[in-house]
Amino acid sequence: MTREYVDLHALGIALINIQAIFDRSYCFYTGHKRITANDRENFKIVAYNVKRGSIIFDAGLTAFTLQQSLAITQTIDPKLIFKATVAGFKFLHKYFSQTNKNNVPTVNITNSPGAVFNYNSDNNTITVSNDTMHISQAMRPALRRVATVFGQQAGELSINSQEYPKEDIVLNNEDAHLFKSNKVISNVPIILNGIVRSFSVENLTGHFEVSSSPAIPAGKYAFVIKDANDYNIDWIIESLKGNSIQVTAYIEYDVTPTIQSNITKLYLSAATLVERLRKEGV
Repeated sequence: MTREYVDLHALGIALINIQAIFDRSYCFYTGHKRITANDRENFKIVAYNVKRGSIIFDAGLTAFTLQQSLAITQTIDPKLIFKATVAGFKFLHKYFSQTNKNNVPTVNITNSPGAVFNYNSDNNTITVSNDTMHISQAMRPALRRVATVFGQQAGELSINSQEYPKEDIVLNNEDAHLFKSNKVISNVPIILNGIVRSFSVENLTGHFEVSSSPAIPAGKYAFVIKDANDYNIDWIIESLKGNSIQVTAYIEYDVTPTIQSNITKLYLSAATLVERLRKEGV
């Protein structure tokens, strides 16, 4: 809870999986499926300086800074390993964070060699190389495990290199949730019109058929009521009779390994739903 101790379990998870993140780039460029004992002799992440005062845990990682370098054979450029890992992380971070804002980016894959990542904010387009795409997908499980050490306390994990100071990986409590599963839930609400086609009173879930909408394609979507305290299901029952209603929704996306976001669920805001229905006199 304070600087008096370090949670060794959380620290171990972070350190092992930081190594695993870089292992994915090493395996990609060597063509190996996994790290062998011989590989480990040739490829290591070395911590030059772990400051005692910057490792503070409280239900998760509060602050952790690691300056690292690569010890590797001369057959593979260490700079390429590091830059490819950073490019893969930045690609995932940008894609997930934009999806979280309900602004799913378009991804273009270029034939350029090496690690390429570029984001064009004007048209919300990400350009990556095949190297970056493959490495980013391979590192997702390790990033998911790293993200589990974050709790409610403010904190940040920063991985940087003394040799390449302009390249780094930064993860904090505000965005760690983006990596904790394959699902990304938008934090930007949208307004939808449609009809409730099915509903379970026990768990407040069902299916909502969306009519024409500029936000998402028309069709039937699974939903769960968000913030269901004091929720009056009379309004849902009325819609089950065929009455169209307007709801506020948050979209859940399943981000597949090829970085394609499919809508898997809608979270309907119950309080907003009731308020809107009352204004409409339903």
